[in-house]
Amino acid sequence: MTTHWSVIVMDEAQAYKTPSTKISHALKSLYPRLLRIACTGTPVETRLLDVWNLFDFLQPGHLLNSATEFAKQYEAPLTTDDSMSAEPVLTRLRERLHFGRPDALSSAVTKPVCRICLPNMNTLWSVIFHPNSVSTT
Repeated sequence: MTTHWSVIVMDEAQAYKTPSTKISHALKSLYPRLLRIACTGTPVETRLLDVWNLFDFLQPGHLLNSATEFAKQYEAPLTTDDSMSAEPVLTRLRERLHFGRPDALSSAVTKPVCRICLPNMNTLWSVIFHPNSVSTT
C-alpha cells in the first residue's frame, strides 16, 4: 500500500544534509502531489554540498544539477587558497537561487516570530510543476 502525501515538510532539514545517507534517500523517494518544504536554521554546517542536498530534495535534479556537477561548479573552486575566487562562485550560486529577490527559492524569517515565509507562489509553482523553466546556466 502506498501513502499519497499532498505536502512534505522537513523540519530541521540540516539533519538530512548528507546525500549518501539512508534517511536522505528515503526522504527523496517521497513524491508529494503539491510541494516539498525544507525548514532549517543552518543550511550549511560542513560543506556547500549540504545546500545542494537540501535543494535536491526540494527540486530533484533540476535546480542545481547533479551532486558531481554542483561540486565541480560551486564547491571545488572554494577549496583553493585563493579567497578572491570565492566571491564570484558564491555570487553565481546566490543568483541561481534568486537570493535576495522577491522570487527567491529560499526565504528567511528575520523576526523572532513563528511564521512560514515562502517565496512568491507563482515562482514556487513554476519551479515545482515546470522544472525546465528554471534556467541551469
